[in-house]
Amino acid sequence: MPTDKDVVKRVRYFHGEFLQAEDFTQEQSYHVDRHRRHQRTAHADGIAHGLEVRLAFVDQAIHAEVAPGTAVDAAGRQIVVRAPLRSEDLSVFREKTLVLYLSYDERLSDESSDVGGHGHTRFEEAPKLEVAEEGTAPAAGADAVALTRVPIDRSGKPDLDPSVRRHAGLKLPASPNKDLTLRYRLRSDLFPFGHAFLDGNLAVSGLLAVGSPVDVRQVPRTGSHPSDVRGLYVTANMDPQGQGVEFRHTNGTQGIGFGYNTIYATGSNANQSLNLLARPQGEILAKSALRASQVLRVDRSIDFGTRTAQLINLFGTQYAIGIQSSTQYFRTAKCFAWHRGGSHHNEEGNAGGGTVDMVLNNGKLGLGGLRNPSARFDVASGNRSGSHPTNVLGLYLTSDCGSADRGVEFRHNNGTQGIGFGYNTIYATGSYSKQSLHLLAQSQGEIVAQSALRTQQTLRVDASIEFGTRTRQMINLWKAEYGIGIQGGTQYFRTARDFAWHRGGSHNDGDVNAGGGTVDMALRSGKLGLGPTNPSARLDVSDGGRTHSHPTNVRGLYVTSSCSPAGQGVEFRHSNGTQGIGFGYNTIYATGTNADQPLRLRARGKNSVEVQSKLTAPSADISSVGIGTLGPYPYETVGTPVSNHNLRLWSQQAIYFHTGGSNAPKASLDVNGRWGGSSREIKDQFGSLSAPEARDLLRGLNPVTFAYKADPEKKKHCGFIAEEVPDVCASPDHKFISECDITAIVTRVVKEHAETIRELSRRLTSLEAAAAGGRP
Repeated sequence: MPTDKDVVKRVRYFHGEFLQAEDFTQEQSYHVDRHRRHQRTAHADGIAHGLEVRLAFVDQAIHAEVAPGTAVDAAGRQIVVRAPLRSEDLSVFREKTLVLYLSYDERLSDESSDVGGHGHTRFEEAPKLEVAEEGTAPAAGADAVALTRVPIDRSGKPDLDPSVRRHAGLKLPASPNKDLTLRYRLRSDLFPFGHAFLDGNLAVSGLLAVGSPVDVRQVPRTGSHPSDVRGLYVTANMDPQGQGVEFRHTNGTQGIGFGYNTIYATGSNANQSLNLLARPQGEILAKSALRASQVLRVDRSIDFGTRTAQLINLFGTQYAIGIQSSTQYFRTAKCFAWHRGGSHHNEEGNAGGGTVDMVLNNGKLGLGGLRNPSARFDVASGNRSGSHPTNVLGLYLTSDCGSADRGVEFRHNNGTQGIGFGYNTIYATGSYSKQSLHLLAQSQGEIVAQSALRTQQTLRVDASIEFGTRTRQMINLWKAEYGIGIQGGTQYFRTARDFAWHRGGSHNDGDVNAGGGTVDMALRSGKLGLGPTNPSARLDVSDGGRTHSHPTNVRGLYVTSSCSPAGQGVEFRHSNGTQGIGFGYNTIYATGTNADQPLRLRARGKNSVEVQSKLTAPSADISSVGIGTLGPYPYETVGTPVSNHNLRLWSQQAIYFHTGGSNAPKASLDVNGRWGGSSREIKDQFGSLSAPEARDLLRGLNPVTFAYKADPEKKKHCGFIAEEVPDVCASPDHKFISECDITAIVTRVVKEHAETIRELSRRLTSLEAAAAGGRP
């Protein structure tokens, strides 16, 4: 290829111009250079598409397999992977961390020996896959593209870490080493997915949606700055209340600005309010001390947020209002009192001419003019008479109530419904003539009846019955021998004898009697019957009424139905219904919607499928028998008929033929079709091949060079085309040739020529002697 100095020129074509190979080479070099120059100057190198990496397990080896795709290296060369590439065995690199690289490779190809010229006619571009230990440069150098990081543990098990993958991107050249580059990059430490990273400054005139941190600087920075800010980071030479970062209305009249320590109102309006607005259910938090230098105006209410503290000090810190945990408290040095009417009086508990409606004295709350309540909550709806306790724990109420009326009541504010407490009854109350009585625990709480609970009418449950988390037998249906309970993590059903599931009918005291209905399922002595009421196996299934004789004690599964030998039996199918296996009354058959479905028997691991009785196939068409594989072809397959009913033998290695019980093969056929058997033991009807016959056959042989289609390296071979050789050298369909027959033909002709040469040599010697005067 020409050097870099030639890429400034390209060929100018005109009629009659004499062109040589160098002209076409220069033309090609020009376009290759321009393409690669564009790739490395306007694009960032990396993975363009595809090239996903996965682990492939082959026998005992573990490989990294790279899917097809395209990459661009730092030199601007495209690396195209058309078929999956597989690395060397990674399991041998124990306790090491490798990096898998893809690099560009170019070699000469398609050698030509045409008259007038000799050489390779093509440059072949090919991908090259290699692994290098982390921290070590790959053999391909700095232009190699990293595909994945591969840490390998002590047992030789590799893992895939895609953090080293770099994707191709765009590059806008600027000053040296300051190009603006946009590329996809995976940053699992910051983002759950990969992102496009832009290195450099960007000006946007339209809508910009940013999901990554944005760092903006007006001038070079000094001093200390954070190295990892999430979101937006802006620095500029700004004032505390101006020349900061501002957001204004499009007419410029109002807006908000950020100085280096101030949020300020801005805009052309002379008097511009500064509003702090949270979302509807949100709030504005001041996490440091908040000071109002002027009057604090509250249009609605004061909200102290969720901070627990003593929020308002009325008189020193001993008389205050605050929040602790989820409790609002009122602090006093001694007592609380609520006065109605009157005016301030410094004497304790004095309403100043008004009425003491409520007193909280030493933790006891009194309503009804009680100055010294006798319970935590002491309420008197009238003057008390008789004897009353002086120290009650909790609530103490007195009124002229009945057992189920005129008690203490709690009603809805419309008076329609409520609950009341008589002197020995909790009753429903309200203007509704039919009012339910509800017992409702708080949230996750429960209603506990610590004495026997008796209902004289039907118990109705609208939601569910909850027995808590204690393990026990919760429900006794008829004594403790028939119940439902929980033990450990198991729900159990207990019976003294059997279980039955009835469909339809009505109750009947007969054992497993559906009362005119159907026994859908019965569980008796650990045996489950679907259909049978007296199952004879652990799982006994009947799809219809049984006749004739059946076993009474089967281990495992017993199934009966009106099935055919190869249909309507017990079937196991794929979820899409296309294929499966079925059991008729004497047949294991393939089933499913597929018209042609194979039936396979597969042993575990390297074990074999054993047939311990005689195996016959009276009229079966054995489509394929695999040896060492589940399907035909990957390894060895015997007996695969094709359309013309030939027998196909398939192997990735040689096929050996044995006869007479001998361990030594009588013949072999290798992967290139070479036959290796020629023993007298396998031949008869011997005869001599005449020289004229051999010459005729030799004239029908046309040697050619060729390459096998399946050979990726396209290695050149010499041989014959089976369709073109004489019949004696080919199979009946002229698809295969016998090299042994061809060898015999050539040998016979060569022997004849050797005899002719000897005779001519003898005559030449005689003539030379005669010419010299000697005697012949």
